[in-house]
Amino acid sequence: MIIAQISDTHLMLGTPDADRRMHDFATTIADINALDPAPDAIVHTGDIVHNGRADEYARAAAIFAAARAPVYVLAGNRDDRRNLRAAFSARGYLAPGADCIDFVVEDYPVRLIALDTLSPGHNKGEFSAAQVERLIAVMEAQTTKPIAVFTHHPPFEVMVGPEPLPFRVTGRHCAAA
Repeated sequence: MIIAQISDTHLMLGTPDADRRMHDFATTIADINALDPAPDAIVHTGDIVHNGRADEYARAAAIFAAARAPVYVLAGNRDDRRNLRAAFSARGYLAPGADCIDFVVEDYPVRLIALDTLSPGHNKGEFSAAQVERLIAVMEAQTTKPIAVFTHHPPFEVMVGPEPLPFRVTGRHCAAA
């Protein structure tokens, strides 16, 4: 299975470089479409837009519409779960009513598992004990198929850069549907 993974496009409107960002994203999708062999799926692992605005997601969804492979999106620290869900819910893999953008796609030889690590208002990743339990249950429910797990934040502390970015397992976070 071939998966094209992209992240951190940070699309935003109303800025001097907005057109360039949109053009670069459209070029990325065109380049993915031109791959031979073609990917079976495209996964965007968060920070699709920069300000979490509905109009930014609408532009992103319009660009994604040109993708030949199915597209799956999850939230990054700059995303707004409500607006992201509204823009991409028609694709059918996002559970209605859930706080988290956690999902599992079983349509391929590899199970795609997306885990929401968004901690609103922070750059740091967060993962709840309930998500850990759900992940274990999903993995144990089907043990003969390989899995690919996607998150926006790496599941470990990043100690380089201007600010260390801890990733923590907490008792609080978002809830499943």
